[in-house]
Amino acid sequence: MTKEKLFEIIKNDQLFWSYNVGCAEDISDDLLIEHILIYSDVDVIKALFSVYDHQRIRLVWEQRIITDNRYKRLNVYLGRIFFNIEEIGAFIHEKNAAHSRYDKLKRLDT
Repeated sequence: MTKEKLFEIIKNDQLFWSYNVGCAEDISDDLLIEHILIYSDVDVIKALFSVYDHQRIRLVWEQRIITDNRYKRLNVYLGRIFFNIEEIGAFIHEKNAAHSRYDKLKRLDT
């Protein structure tokens, strides 16, 4: 599987309805990974792991999705199934504490 084929699959599912994209080069790899993790089904997520390195996908998940409280259940699912994290609750709590909104605002004040 290639990035282009993966993009065509999710483009047909209209995951990029709010973006003006015509081909895979129009979006970043991180945005593609993020959208697939959030909005796609298991088969497409499995295909994602055949295109991108496991560490790259996990990095995008940790930086862009795990700190978003709208995806609590999704994060538990992804952490347990795709990233083999046993203590997923503690892991999510740790990541959220490290990236809390309060801490970000506090750093802006200094």
